[in-house]
Amino acid sequence: MRLVADCSIVTALCLGEDAPQFRASIDAFRAVMMTATVFVPSLWPTELANAIVNAERRHRVEPSDRERLVEDGFAMSPVVEEALDRDGLLRLMALATRHGLTVYDALYVDLALRTGSVLASLDGAMLRAARKEGIAVLGDPA
Repeated sequence: MRLVADCSIVTALCLGEDAPQFRASIDAFRAVMMTATVFVPSLWPTELANAIVNAERRHRVEPSDRERLVEDGFAMSPVVEEALDRDGLLRLMALATRHGLTVYDALYVDLALRTGSVLASLDGAMLRAARKEGIAVLGDPA
């Protein structure tokens, strides 16, 4: 399986998120993440670091947890995509505009399109855009 994992689902798993509305998606991700080829955009490591720092600020984790959380995030051995070129940025902006996404969220949809991957996310707008683009979403019925 080829999978694009956004930071929301990875950090939810790493931080032990247990909100009922996310449980099925997190469980589906956990079941496939170690055997799938997981792609992430070049922004993803920075997003992971930001999510960890924000969790520290909210007192959900301690600074001493940083190394373990980064290791947990990278446990799936993601293939980190290189930065987009000019044409890629223009394609990305068009995709973001078409679906009302941030450019950051459109990165994941675009990557799933280009790699023929299933998208794993907890972001509703991103998942809706993916479905409209014909991208399979992790947890959707086949």
